[in-house]
This record gives sequence, structure tokens and C-alpha cells, in this order.
Amino acid sequence: MLLDALQAAGIEARFVGGVVRDALLGRESADIDLATPALPEEIIAALEKAGIKAVPTGIAHGTVTVVVPPRHFEITTLRRDV
Repeated sequence: MLLDALQAAGIEARFVGGVVRDALLGRESADIDLATPALPEEIIAALEKAGIKAVPTGIAHGTVTVVVPPRHFEITTLRRDV
């Protein structure tokens, strides 16, 4: 559902962080993070169009929290820290 909504808007996303580690270890993960080159405004617009709740929880860092009960996902815009 979440990935379908992003894909429909032409937004590429990839799983990052602990969810990748847990998948490799065959464990279920409660913390699911994604990264994308899309801006938070683009992510929010795409998800709202699909009827998915998106909350700008860390907008200063490019992070949006997505609510797809019973889970929450964090999607963060890729950036370069220099």
C-alpha cells in the first residue's frame, strides 16, 4: 500500500537501517525506515492522494512519519552531510 502509493507518484524509496539488518537476520522489525530522493512535500502529497496519513514529524531533517495501522514508517529525504 505505502510503496504502491509512492511508486504511483514516481517516487523511488529504499529500506534502510534496522529493518534491513532484521530482514537479513530473519527477524521481524518494529522500526521501519525508508530513504528517498523525493522532498517531504512530494512524499506528503503522494500519500495524501492515496488516502494515507503522513505527518511532518522531522521536516527540518526531511523526515515524514507515515501511519498505516498498525505500523508507523519514517521516510527521510536523502541528503549529504558535509
